[in-house]
Amino acid sequence: MIAAFVENDSDHAHLVAMWVAPGARNRGVGARLLEAVVRWAATAGLHFVRLDVATANLAARRLYERRGFIPTGRSRRYENRPDLVTSELELRLIDER
Repeated sequence: MIAAFVENDSDHAHLVAMWVAPGARNRGVGARLLEAVVRWAATAGLHFVRLDVATANLAARRLYERRGFIPTGRSRRYENRPDLVTSELELRLIDER
């Protein structure tokens, strides 16, 4: 399961959820889900795909980084979950040089 959206007239898609059943993990399912969102965003002409990943979720972070996502330097702590810290990662889809 994966979910992403574009807010208003933004230049990026925000990946907000991804989950793979435990029995299907480490079989490339997450990578294929992620690739589907990246393809969708690129087809829509968006410039980036961004996401927040919990700093403690190293397996997810490795998956995103293997797919080319890099840290933006932004992070946040959730008000209703002060123990949860996330880091923002992004994948550039359009080279703006």
